[in-house]
Amino acid sequence: MDKERRYVTYLAGELRKLGVENVGPSHCTGFEASQVLKEYYKTNYFQIRMGECINL
Repeated sequence: MDKERRYVTYLAGELRKLGVENVGPSHCTGFEASQVLKEYYKTNYFQIRMGECINL
């Protein structure tokens, strides 16, 4: 996971550079990658569940 963790952390940084302020991964992201995003985005992280609606 160390290599994957570094890659997901890199991607999170790139998303931030693009102006992405919030992330909401779903089950397809996987548990470990979701944890990395949660650590990186902190309060701007939310878990998407099947059938859930978000307001943009």
